[in-house]
Amino acid sequence: MKNRLGALACLALLAGCAAQDDQARPGANAGSQSPEAIQMATANARLAAMSRDKSRTLGSAPDKGGLFAYADKKGVKQRGAYTLLPVQLSEEHAFRGVATGMMKVPAPDGSEISIRYERHEEGEDGNWSWIGKVVGGDAAQEAIITFGEHAVFGSIPQAVGPALRLTTENGVAYLMKADPAKLIKAHRAGGDTKIASRYVAANLEQDDALVGAVLAKAASQAGSGIESKAFTSANTIDLAVGYSDGFVTARGGASAAATRISNLVTVANQALVNSNVNARVRVVQAVQVAYADNTANNSALEQLTGRNDTGPVTIPAAFNALRAARDQYGADLVTLIRDFQPLNDGCGIAWLIGGNQAPIVPASDAAFGYSVVSDGDYDQGGNTYFCDDITLIHEMAHNMGSQHDLANNNGVTGRYPYSYGYKSTAAQGNFYTVMAYGDDNQQLYRLFSTPALTTCGGFACGVADQADNARSLRQTIPLVTSFRNVVVPIPGAARNDINGDGKSDVLFTNASARQFSYRLMNGTAVTSSKLIGGVGAGYSIAATGDFNGDGKHDLLWTSANLDLYIWTGNGSTFTSTKAGTYPSGWKVVGAGDVDGDGKSDIVFHNASTRQISYRIMNGAVTTRSGLINGAGAGYTVAAIGDFNADGKADLVWTSANLDLYMWTGNGNTFTSAKFGTYPSGWKVVGAGDIDADGRSDVLFHNATTRQLSYRIMNGTVTTRSGLISGVGAGYTVGATGDFNGDGKLDLVWTSGLRDLYMWTGNGTSFVSLRVGDYPSGWVLED
Repeated sequence: MKNRLGALACLALLAGCAAQDDQARPGANAGSQSPEAIQMATANARLAAMSRDKSRTLGSAPDKGGLFAYADKKGVKQRGAYTLLPVQLSEEHAFRGVATGMMKVPAPDGSEISIRYERHEEGEDGNWSWIGKVVGGDAAQEAIITFGEHAVFGSIPQAVGPALRLTTENGVAYLMKADPAKLIKAHRAGGDTKIASRYVAANLEQDDALVGAVLAKAASQAGSGIESKAFTSANTIDLAVGYSDGFVTARGGASAAATRISNLVTVANQALVNSNVNARVRVVQAVQVAYADNTANNSALEQLTGRNDTGPVTIPAAFNALRAARDQYGADLVTLIRDFQPLNDGCGIAWLIGGNQAPIVPASDAAFGYSVVSDGDYDQGGNTYFCDDITLIHEMAHNMGSQHDLANNNGVTGRYPYSYGYKSTAAQGNFYTVMAYGDDNQQLYRLFSTPALTTCGGFACGVADQADNARSLRQTIPLVTSFRNVVVPIPGAARNDINGDGKSDVLFTNASARQFSYRLMNGTAVTSSKLIGGVGAGYSIAATGDFNGDGKHDLLWTSANLDLYIWTGNGSTFTSTKAGTYPSGWKVVGAGDVDGDGKSDIVFHNASTRQISYRIMNGAVTTRSGLINGAGAGYTVAAIGDFNADGKADLVWTSANLDLYMWTGNGNTFTSAKFGTYPSGWKVVGAGDIDADGRSDVLFHNATTRQLSYRIMNGTVTTRSGLISGVGAGYTVGATGDFNGDGKLDLVWTSGLRDLYMWTGNGTSFVSLRVGDYPSGWVLED
């Protein structure tokens, strides 16, 4: 089932939502909204559509103040360590919890667990996950609950004992309560890694799909960025998932299996978030495979990879479609998920790429980007052997050079001397991290080892220069993400990306002819172009952005009537919708993702009243707005970007004093800080990510000296700067973007001759090439 993407301002189940004609305008009522009203209005339209979807029958119980109610006690099951309590699930309560910020869960002992909303993840297949922290609980433990059309899976931490679990069996939702004395973690004797042999990789025929694939993203993209929601090709790990017939049967059908996979991926991403690792896992394709569950994971890995420790292995026909999907959809890594069986000999296995501190070389190591994961549990002798929800990201991290804790490394190091997980002593908190092999009485913290955090029960979560998987992953992920070129577009990753291919395109308008035109770009090459008529007389482009979050950029038009029209793009053409008006004295100064929801929002400035206003958009619908006072007299917005890589728009202000102030956004308001000045003769000409670290940087141009300058930013701190001479006389920056999809900013220059030169960025400098011209009467848009 696909998501319903109807343009709705708020959840249908919530009261108090304004109609479109009553939307808040800049300077009008926005500042008087209560926090509660703002929360209610921010509900996502995609979730709103799902909340009305009658096919989502599993969670159809009405919201009576809790996520579920306990059903007939006759349906209670006892199985090994688990007591399964049937529940009547209210997905409506979860939807409401996104807006109100709170979820209530009735515990089996009669108490109530309150969970504070942190974030949610949505999949294009209709599965979505609710993530939050238990009020009064361990700040490092989160509840993760994934809802699908016919299934729910999740975990809810308790103050004492194992987490409560939500699962689905035969279309019935159950809360699972565990007896810790009967729970046994399953580990493979001898460990769950295989070393990717350089000799083997060098002497086997390279996959045809690898040719040129690793050249698109350079190893120099490896950085130390943290706490980011700004996802690019350099930090998005594209994953192809194969899942067995037995896995589908055990989960109760293909739909439920997809929901479980979504849950495991959400757990993986939460581990990255918890570790301040600037990356995410994204499933680009899932394929059901007719492969047995009751075999050793080691054998399955070798057959999936097509090689073992010494040479080639025959690949079963069952894996052909999965391996083909890797190339077709550009998956950096591949995981096979099976139902957990005793013969699996553990919960998973993966190639340890970069093992024994060997450099990761995409051209050869991509062939080892495979892992096998067992999911579920089985009962034996009154005990329950189980595989943890972190197994997927644990095995994937082996593919990215991370090793177990020191005590369980079997004499093999990871990519770096510090690429170890962490397992503490009882005196130091008695816990373990994602990559460590914990004991049955130890607390798991769902993060990668890092000494930079002390969220593991108040203790450091790693050891400097010894147990720091997070640091290691920041260095290896940009290499692993170059195992394949991006095929499935990354929404919002490139400015002015008309067709959603991850590359910026060049836009033009002709006011006299009332026409719009674009050129689809692949680096410096024009792949196609289009001319669109029917632009309203007197209208001009006020801003561009991705207002509905579909990865294809849209256009915002305005006129002297102070009205707004959004042209929503579908990759080829556009649909026009009126998006409101704004009062006299206000000016649209750009678009950016104010609240970090993956959709562009509209930013306004009133120089007379010294105010900023924004409208949070969901397509052409305003879901809420904000009004902020205190803009300095004489200051204008010079650039909009994400300078600290938190996924939320920041503003750069300047004045005739040639000073620079950064307004850092938090999703609702902004914090102002001066971050420098610039010399006379220079002008701020925009912002973009020069060095592909996920952060916007500031651009300057001096027409007199014919120079370009940039400042590499980390929030309000300039980490380095560059000065480039040789700009042509009479040329100005006409457009900025990432025209070749490598994550680094490129520039398009133009002059009175109406010619176009593209400067392709490499992270430090630029290479110039003429890319065409355009007719009289046309204007290049940015």
